[in-house]
Amino acid sequence: MVSRSLVTAGGLRFDETPVGNDAMFVLRASSLARRVEVEASACYHYYQPLEGSQTWAQYKPETFLVRLELRLRVNQFYRSVGYPFLWPLRRMMRQARLLGLSAEAVRLLRRYRHTILTELRSSLSQLAGKMLGYL
Repeated sequence: MVSRSLVTAGGLRFDETPVGNDAMFVLRASSLARRVEVEASACYHYYQPLEGSQTWAQYKPETFLVRLELRLRVNQFYRSVGYPFLWPLRRMMRQARLLGLSAEAVRLLRRYRHTILTELRSSLSQLAGKMLGYL
């Protein structure tokens, strides 16, 4: 749960997208929160959506570029707050090629200034963290 005052003060809103509309809301809310409490009991149940339902939309090729852009926005947010680990995109780029969306995917990568070096730095940071016992 997020307090109304945090939502109002932070200008938080859910994205108007068919998939992942809560991702940026949660990231921004967590970065603005002064206090976070953890609920020990399970309060969220994930299920595999039925084909044809609204939730199923995230698995459709038509929403692929929306999902890719969301991942790029998450990575951009991580960089803005100094978080060293980025969401890997290699698998999504392979999927773009299979869907015939490589050119559109590359345009998105360029727009968000995401490069192979960006991903390589993130992978090396994660590896170093594991080797040093941070992760």
